[in-house]
Amino acid sequence: MARQRTSSEESPLEISFTRRIHGHSGSDKREERKLEKQLGKLNDQLNGVRAAAKALGGSAEREVVGAKKRVLSAAGRAAIVKAAKKRWAKVRKQAKKVTG
Repeated sequence: MARQRTSSEESPLEISFTRRIHGHSGSDKREERKLEKQLGKLNDQLNGVRAAAKALGGSAEREVVGAKKRVLSAAGRAAIVKAAKKRWAKVRKQAKKVTG
């Protein structure tokens, strides 16, 4: 009958392999704890922001709403174009006086 090896007789390679299969790698656990700690800090910050928003009378639960698109009438646009042409005409007139 074949003798079974105990965990103390396993090679370091076998132990590492077994830990990785079962998700018990030390570095994985450390990384998981580190990420959980960061998540806890972020949740605390979020709760603080929500509390501040509530104290100010707003709600932190609302989604950010984009600004409405501003629409310019054709008449308004024409007035802007006319004023720009007038300004550039004045600039050209001044430049012509200086050079010529």
